[in-house]
Amino acid sequence: FFALSILYKLTLFNFDLNLGDASEQIDEIFNKGYFNNYKTYNYLAFYISQITEDYNYYLLIINIILGSAAISTMYLILTEVGMSFSSRNLIIIFILLYIPISAINTFLRVDSLYNFLFTISIYLSLMCFKKENFRYILILNIIFLLLCFTREQTIYFLPLYIGLFLFSKI
Repeated sequence: FFALSILYKLTLFNFDLNLGDASEQIDEIFNKGYFNNYKTYNYLAFYISQITEDYNYYLLIINIILGSAAISTMYLILTEVGMSFSSRNLIIIFILLYIPISAINTFLRVDSLYNFLFTISIYLSLMCFKKENFRYILILNIIFLLLCFTREQTIYFLPLYIGLFLFSKI
């Protein structure tokens, strides 16, 4: 589904990857000192702008990859939950065809990163429930840290996750 998702998103954009400009946002935050709460994505945009002049193109490519990876992670989540093959595929096709998820890649760029990290956190939580592995717990904590830096509202989800982990052992 990863490659299918990338192809679908490119088709939606008519293979025109020249959408939006992050230069104003980068200038306001890193040159003028304005506060912005989307730290992870802003630093990603800043570092890519330091590497290349065509950073808007690469940011869109990264967003398309993250959006497609989030859909692929949703497929893994559905597999872990135990859904049948046909149900999994049908659900992923509906998610893939849902236009707002594909539009997030261009209009709300930080949401691509957030959706990817959030779906990874759900998948890793399911893996932690199945088998207690220190590596999964460590990676999950790092993902939570990145989620909190990406969107501060994630802090409100953390008690829910802690409760799920505590009550899953009962």
